[in-house]
Amino acid sequence: MIGALKYYHKNRNLLYNFVMRDLRGKYAGSTFGLLWAVVQPLIHIVVYTIVFSIILQIRMKPGAVPIESGLLIFCGMVPWLAFAEGLQRATNSIVDNGNLIKKVAFPTGILPSHIVISSMLNMFVGMALLVIALIVFGRPISAALLFVPVMVILQFIFSVGLAWFFSSINVFFRDTVHLMGPFLMIWMFCTPIFYPMEMVTENPNLPAAFKVLYSANPMGLLIRSYQTVFFDGVLPPVQLPLTFAAAAAISVLLGYFTFSRSQKKFPDLV
Repeated sequence: MIGALKYYHKNRNLLYNFVMRDLRGKYAGSTFGLLWAVVQPLIHIVVYTIVFSIILQIRMKPGAVPIESGLLIFCGMVPWLAFAEGLQRATNSIVDNGNLIKKVAFPTGILPSHIVISSMLNMFVGMALLVIALIVFGRPISAALLFVPVMVILQFIFSVGLAWFFSSINVFFRDTVHLMGPFLMIWMFCTPIFYPMEMVTENPNLPAAFKVLYSANPMGLLIRSYQTVFFDGVLPPVQLPLTFAAAAAISVLLGYFTFSRSQKKFPDLV
């Protein structure tokens, strides 16, 4: 872990340049440019509210009106979209940059990491829009929002660990990047984003073992923490961030170990 921090500090300028290049390239050539970072989340708010809260009449909390359920769904989708986009794109980052990998002493760990950071920067736009929407619809904004940076840091650690791991695996097994789409889709629907968690945990038709695994879903823990802070205005139950922190630690240790052991072989395989 300390080695990873030293690695980032040593290559901080290169990391910054790669993040800026990715952000500029993402909207290059479009008419609205960076404005899409605002327009896309607004479209998501409207679509989620209409589909899940009005048409399907899913209530994320008892007695919640459609707009509240829609905003709760949006609160879950903002971190999920950042996580999924970063992991999907980072998985192929080593293969896509084979010309850089073959250069002497190039810090390969920057490649998956800068994509995760770029995706999470877009997440801040969605969070800002969420806060504005909560204020408009009369939801209280509390000091609990000061806990958001802690969750963002934990999300980054968890995401970059998986990005290191899967980008390494993809160099040896190129089908990994194609499997990420179905994998992330299954993971998304196993995460309580579009429905309350109780629909699964209190379902008598599901086996107890499945409910335990479902409750331990790291992204479910993270999203519930975000929803508690934004909507309830209080800190999440301590077991949620602590358990997610443990998952983040395991993720980054596994990813760092896999990446550091594999990177010497990258120039011969990309």
